[in-house]
Amino acid sequence: MNWQQLRAILWLRSRLSWNQLRKGGPLGFVMAVLGVVSGYMMALGASIGGFLAGWHLLGNASSSTLLITWDTLSFLFLFLWLMGLLAELQRSESLDMGRLLHLPIHLSQVFLFNYAASHLTPSLLMAAPGMVAIALGMTVARGPSFLLVIPLAVGFLLMITAWTYCLRGWLAALMVNQRRKRSILVGVTVAIVLLGQGPNLYMNLSRGGSQRHGGPGRAAGDFTQWLHTPGASAAHRYLPLLWLGQGVASLGEENLLPALLGAAGCWTLAGLGLRRAYRSALRFYTGDTGAGRVTAPPAETGETARPASPETEPGRTPGPRKPLLVEWELPWVPPDAGGLALASFRSMWRAPEMKLLLLSPLLMLMVFCAALFGSRTSARALPPEFLTLIPTALIMFLFLGMTQLLLNQFGLDRNAFRSLVLLPTPRDRLLLGKNLAFAPYALVPAALVLASLPLLIPVPLESCLAGLIQLPSLYLIVCILGNVCSIGVPFRVNPGSMKPTKQSAGTMLLLAGIHLGFPLVCIPIFIPPAAELLARHFGFPPLVPVNLLLSIPVLAAAILAYRATLPPLGRWLQRREKEVLIRVTHEVE
Repeated sequence: MNWQQLRAILWLRSRLSWNQLRKGGPLGFVMAVLGVVSGYMMALGASIGGFLAGWHLLGNASSSTLLITWDTLSFLFLFLWLMGLLAELQRSESLDMGRLLHLPIHLSQVFLFNYAASHLTPSLLMAAPGMVAIALGMTVARGPSFLLVIPLAVGFLLMITAWTYCLRGWLAALMVNQRRKRSILVGVTVAIVLLGQGPNLYMNLSRGGSQRHGGPGRAAGDFTQWLHTPGASAAHRYLPLLWLGQGVASLGEENLLPALLGAAGCWTLAGLGLRRAYRSALRFYTGDTGAGRVTAPPAETGETARPASPETEPGRTPGPRKPLLVEWELPWVPPDAGGLALASFRSMWRAPEMKLLLLSPLLMLMVFCAALFGSRTSARALPPEFLTLIPTALIMFLFLGMTQLLLNQFGLDRNAFRSLVLLPTPRDRLLLGKNLAFAPYALVPAALVLASLPLLIPVPLESCLAGLIQLPSLYLIVCILGNVCSIGVPFRVNPGSMKPTKQSAGTMLLLAGIHLGFPLVCIPIFIPPAAELLARHFGFPPLVPVNLLLSIPVLAAAILAYRATLPPLGRWLQRREKEVLIRVTHEVE
């Protein structure tokens, strides 16, 4: 370890951080200080709470209780860690090793610094001090042997972070190829979501309806019985993710060997993960990798040449050419707006974030299908007015996950926004085309979820039909808000991800306020079901579908409001298009 070089690396990182804070302005500096203070408060709260929990709650707990507790902590941290990994799936380094290769320094120190800096996340800031504090509390209550929990827990966290850091480096090398990158981003996201919901799917699909509704006490009893089976013992013995719980439970039985072996195994695996990640990083930055290499195709000779197409074959009359997607004509839409909508739709279809937007409602339906499929009996016991509100509430929930893209419709264009600026199309039609391009990604998955809802729970059919009418109503309302935000506070989105580039503090506060106030935007679509609830309360005949009938004028009002806002917003976009161009094309490091 070269301490002078380490001090120089720390100084360089501090200067880069200070320059970023200074460019962010006073508000950005205040928010950064609040973020640091919040991190310290989270760590302090986890430490105090963990020490009290280990002292009072786990001081006299049985080995089975210790096993369940630490397994739960392990999987909870793993779930939160994987969810955070989605936001930073690619290589994220505090100091670019590629710019330091020509300097006479030890790159291993830079690698370890990047490894430590990239893992300062909320989940780790709570897990590391919390687990250590629980171990100290158990040591005070049960004896010094429980000090072995500290190296075991730290080794467990190092093992997880080391191999996820190695995974990110491996994916970065693979994603040099942009086509492969898109498939990896979508596939990894879907896999992590399914793995995170795997226990829920198993518990709901492997049991019958009577067992599923036995309550939390029944589920805890079944899980406790499973822990005493040979399969559970073998899993805790051979799976590294379960070594932490097994080691703590063995300490409760005054057996030190599993804890010692578990700690040694976790630290060994962590070292292997860091070693592999370091070698992968060196290969990536020195170019010693086969990822992304493109081999030129061999020249086509007479034997390997492709056969001529029917259009170029001599003696054949070419048939009519099939029109491309961008050549279609949308009914009741101006040709320039329709062409822009089709071109934007085709461009977004290749973006992985749009595939995730399509998959998210379907994944949610698949995940909750197991929980809802056997709950029709219990759902009938719910108040009818609650079932009436489910489709409308589901629409709001689905649109909440789409606001990140709808509120920044030009952020995905990036450098392609120059083409939109050069178009002679009126700007109100440009906004119309962008809104139409987003419509299939927002409306089609939500409509499929609403259509499948009566098959899962006994929701009234007229409520689902009303939901299908409320769906375009909310989309038009969100489009109005999205057009305002896309023009007023645009920002660039990193290619291949849904993560925006660094924003100003004012933009972050405004967007956070819009997301927090999103339920207020959804008030118009809740008027019809609320009116039906009031009508039923005052004895209105139940045969009259108040929710369905009132949803139609709400849709008409949303259409009129959308048409009325397009011309002024188009003029505003024309005045601000140069500023929007700068925002969505400028790469912020």
